[in-house]
Amino acid sequence: PTPTPTPTPTPTPTPTPTPTPTPTPTPTPTPAPGIVSGTVVANLTGLPISGATVTLGSLTTTTNGNGAFTFPSVVPGSYTLTVGGVLLYQTSTQSVSVAPGQT
Repeated sequence: PTPTPTPTPTPTPTPTPTPTPTPTPTPTPTPAPGIVSGTVVANLTGLPISGATVTLGSLTTTTNGNGAFTFPSVVPGSYTLTVGGVLLYQTSTQSVSVAPGQT
């Protein structure tokens, strides 16, 4: 008898995945905070008012013995500054804009 040839399997090419570059997002720099500070004085006398409540947006502080106040790290934006909490004085409001890094 004549031997029957056995078929030899031919390997099928397997696709090799090609890496696709993924863009890396560039982080947006956080704007530098600003500083809002001032002195609260009486309109008629010009004397500083200690113990006044000063509000800037959601931040609140109290003036020191020299009538001074500071909000040291304020995110840039527009705010309403309110001074009040002192007997015999009217509450006062003022618009304030804070730029990045501004003092």
